[in-house]
Amino acid sequence: MYFAAQPSGATNVQTVAVLDGPIASGRVTGLRVPINGTFGANGGLQIGRGCVDTRFSALQVGALRLGAARFPICPTRGPAIVTQAPGGSIRLGAQTNNLRLQGTLGRSPFLLNAARLAILGERSFETTRLAVRLGRASSPVAIDAETLRGDFRGKGVGGSFGGMKATIGTVPLLLSDSSGDWSFDNNRLALNGGVTVSDRNENPRFYPLRSDDMRLTLADNVIRANGRLVHPDSRTPVTDVTIEHRLSSGDGEAVLDVPGIRFNNGFQPEQLTRLTEGVIALVTGSVNGRGRIAWSGSGKVDSSGAFNVVDTDFAAPFGPVTGLNTTVNFTDLLAIETAPNQVATVASINPGIIVENGTIRYQLLRDQLVKVERGEWPFMGGKLILQETILNFARPTAKRLTFEVVGLDAKTFVTTLGFAEISATGVFDGVLPMVFDESGGRIVGGRLDSREGGGTLSYNGVVNRANIGMFGGLAFDALRSLRFRSMVIRLDGYLDGEFATRLTIDQVALGDATKTQRFLKSINRIPFKFNVTIKGPFRALIATAKSFRDPRTVISDALPVPLDEVPGIVTEVRRQEESQTQTQTPVNEQVDVAPPPDQDAK
Repeated sequence: MYFAAQPSGATNVQTVAVLDGPIASGRVTGLRVPINGTFGANGGLQIGRGCVDTRFSALQVGALRLGAARFPICPTRGPAIVTQAPGGSIRLGAQTNNLRLQGTLGRSPFLLNAARLAILGERSFETTRLAVRLGRASSPVAIDAETLRGDFRGKGVGGSFGGMKATIGTVPLLLSDSSGDWSFDNNRLALNGGVTVSDRNENPRFYPLRSDDMRLTLADNVIRANGRLVHPDSRTPVTDVTIEHRLSSGDGEAVLDVPGIRFNNGFQPEQLTRLTEGVIALVTGSVNGRGRIAWSGSGKVDSSGAFNVVDTDFAAPFGPVTGLNTTVNFTDLLAIETAPNQVATVASINPGIIVENGTIRYQLLRDQLVKVERGEWPFMGGKLILQETILNFARPTAKRLTFEVVGLDAKTFVTTLGFAEISATGVFDGVLPMVFDESGGRIVGGRLDSREGGGTLSYNGVVNRANIGMFGGLAFDALRSLRFRSMVIRLDGYLDGEFATRLTIDQVALGDATKTQRFLKSINRIPFKFNVTIKGPFRALIATAKSFRDPRTVISDALPVPLDEVPGIVTEVRRQEESQTQTQTPVNEQVDVAPPPDQDAK
């Protein structure tokens, strides 16, 4: 130690302090701090003038053990690190730049880098651009913070942080935009605050979510974190997440509890994930369930889960869907992959003709592929079966579906569609190949064949004979009562545009309902074969046929509100049939639209 008197009366001191021993809640070994300064006379106290080359061999604070380190400490509050004006209090101000500390935390590797560490007083400090790495190099916990402030509090330390981001091992989640409070006491690190959670995948499977109650602890070599994630704009709760990661092995798991996401006009799936864009829209319903993601220090990641889709309606490329219910059992949640034979029930699907109460068996495959194993619906007295197909939702490709019709009952068909002027019997089987793309849905080469034994077909409506000519009149007269042994129905065209239906009726037997039929039967050695073609917009044809019996749907579509919701109006459909020999269209649909009669009127 060196002392020297100055002409001002102050005393210079120069020495090197070397320390081995306990400090606070730990121990230091080989601490070496050069000391230089002045004191006395009117100069007050100044210790640590300029930058001081500081080093230690080892430092332990709780479970944290640091190896040898060397760094300069420079003054920030005047010419020296420690100052005291005459009659004043002692002030401490110091900082070091580009600090690097390395060691272990518990049994796990620890590395800290900081662009700046500043001592703000006797008990406070601040770091900027802090970077901490914990755990195995193959699956580290990485924590970066723009700022971290702290105060020594008894045997512990705590403060605030901001601009933090973190990753935990191989967990496919990024924590960012985090700020809050932290503390370290009794070998336990705790962080509480808000955080944004994003997908680390290069093609994110979900959009960022926000938590304002995230809690993270590090104790006994285990990191635990939990919080509720919400959609940042709508504040819709999405999932409760719980994470556990063991630093020593690099193993861990994340559990995602979805108590119930409700989709409606104000919140849609595309606000959560890009994967539903162009696949479904106008969703009303709910989803709940639980997922689990597990990882190991070797980098292996497994994920699974079961999620329930409950009473959900939506618009799809193949038409509106209502009442979808299914439990999706994921074998790989991150890849959105399931085991075969998932089962969904559907109240209705309307690709052009509504089908109800269906069951679909399916499997979700990687890369947004959906394998439909089989679908089945009751259909017009028989069954409608969707044959196996794979649908690609990763890009806007045409979706090809082939429906098999088994046992369609002709009478049920014409009754369901409201064709009151037509009566028919017979059972049909066939296939309806359908294609759905940007242009809409269409049937390509659809065919229905009557079963052995044939059936009957009768047209009981009236005909505008002024426009069909003599032979057209003969054809319609023949259709008044017709029995066939063979009928083939061919269907082609767009469901929302031009559509063609071609009927080939062979081996015909005529009834006795009209003079034409009695005449034709008298020459029955002449074989009869009917070829009928119907062209027009498919859905419009069906709607028009129904409106002949009840035009209220047409009127309702033209009103701003449904007809039955207009106050003070009661509707009744009255039908007046005229002679079948009428040469103009004879159907006169009358709709009585008037307020209910006044019971007190006389």
